[in-house]
Amino acid sequence: MPAQSLIEKLLSEWDAGRIHPGPSGQIVIDDEARGWYDGVLGERQTALELSLLGPEWTILHSIPIGERGTDIDHLAIGPCGVFVINSKRHPGKTVTAGGLGMRLDGIGVGHVSSIARQTAQVEGRLSSRCGFAVPVEGILSFVDVRRIVIKAPLGENGTRIWAVHDSQLSTTLHGPRVMSDEQLARLVSVASLPGTWSKSTVSSRPGAHLIQEFAALEQEVDPYLESRGADALVSSQPRLPRQPARATRPRRGPRTTTAPSRRGSDLMRRAIVGLVTALVTIIVGIIALEMMAHALVAATQVPTMVPTTTPTATGTPGPAP
Repeated sequence: MPAQSLIEKLLSEWDAGRIHPGPSGQIVIDDEARGWYDGVLGERQTALELSLLGPEWTILHSIPIGERGTDIDHLAIGPCGVFVINSKRHPGKTVTAGGLGMRLDGIGVGHVSSIARQTAQVEGRLSSRCGFAVPVEGILSFVDVRRIVIKAPLGENGTRIWAVHDSQLSTTLHGPRVMSDEQLARLVSVASLPGTWSKSTVSSRPGAHLIQEFAALEQEVDPYLESRGADALVSSQPRLPRQPARATRPRRGPRTTTAPSRRGSDLMRRAIVGLVTALVTIIVGIIALEMMAHALVAATQVPTMVPTTTPTATGTPGPAP
């Protein structure tokens, strides 16, 4: 399930006392555990966006890789290629990147280098086990960031890396077809085998049970985060599902993207609807008043009886018989 390893880690933080009742009885999450919590929210939001892709796509989440306890957040396999996707949640931050460098509000982070290594690792494993070269691209999916500025193509040595808002994933993944149906079937089969990613396997906790435990934790923690500021809950608010955009992949090169203001667009839409409704109401009222006025005028008019006359023998009019 999405964010499975992070949820397991977060629950262990709960057991270790780093999520605990505060002086007022409210559940408090310490800074040590807050990073894991934000990570879960980010991976779940990215997974929601990926779920909007068509049936030709296979999406795998939380794939344990290697022997160091690391995992792949999301792996997307489709006609347009294979993509390693890492979720990053940094509410309100500005992302600036180029080559292997990346900064969040001016502070350097290793996100690009990390996903470049993981992308090369996945490409090697899939290619050796599928029996043909499997080109893999990496995507950093940013949740709730304010802006992304790409000053130069990301990655090095031919590795292609993208940094996009989570809402742009559908557009980024859709491009020219590079995989045949036979290659896709082989890739999905190989990627679904635990042995492709790790020499040893361990039993994982049931996904449905983990979802219930995280939902209970989220319900307890949200009031505390809400009291510390609205930004803490940006991605935990429900979002309206979007239809996947069928568009070509963005061109590589300098570009700036700004996260869409959902609240602003909703307010504008409501204002327009309210204005149109008011205008329609006024027009209907005017028409109704005019109809009532015509009806009153017609009701007060008294019909005039004009006597009918017929010509007499002398040619002068006389009373009708």
